[in-house]
Amino acid sequence: KKISEIIRLPDKIIIENGRIVFYDYAPAEGPHMITLDRAEASVNLKLDKGFTQLTAISSEGEAYLNGSSSQVVNWRLSMDPLRERLTASNRFDVLNLDILTFKPYYDKYSPLDILGGEFSGYLIFDFDNGEIGSMNEIKLSGLQFEVKPGYENAPFWQTSVHDLIKYLQSRSEEVVFDFKIKGDPASPKFYLGPKTKEALKSVIAGKVIDALREGLKRIQMRDR
Repeated sequence: KKISEIIRLPDKIIIENGRIVFYDYAPAEGPHMITLDRAEASVNLKLDKGFTQLTAISSEGEAYLNGSSSQVVNWRLSMDPLRERLTASNRFDVLNLDILTFKPYYDKYSPLDILGGEFSGYLIFDFDNGEIGSMNEIKLSGLQFEVKPGYENAPFWQTSVHDLIKYLQSRSEEVVFDFKIKGDPASPKFYLGPKTKEALKSVIAGKVIDALREGLKRIQMRDR
């Protein structure tokens, strides 16, 4: 008999008050660990008839990042393990996550040295035969940063670091920042989203208006 005729395995595994630990050895700084605590989740697994190969995997759930009840992560994930190159769909709805937890992943792409802050929002990371397609919208709060030396006037994702700083400093509480990631994960391309583009246009327009006002003041003072 086939093993599937003798043994029955559940398609769905339920996790209650669980703990998921991720160890990542890729970052140059050394192994990076993230935990999802008090997880309430389901994991769906499909195997072939011989129970020798995983043919599909998906999961939905909610947990607290690194044991902090204020940092909430909801996810909906699926992957096709039969594809030769990574093919997966990943959706994350997050609340009040500490930005510095993810510094090993964003720091080499950022002209800013983030010193602190939190973010909430919706993150999409899809992979189609190894190619990434990502659309994200986050709200930054309590953001603290410094410009990395040498990046003061550098270009940044269709804008400049100078204009980006103006935008980040233009909001006292929350800043909306949306962006896309496309291409090969080894050398991804980043693009500003429509909301950030519009906000930057407003900042630039404000700079022009301020310059015109300053010019008018000088003219008036000269005429006097």
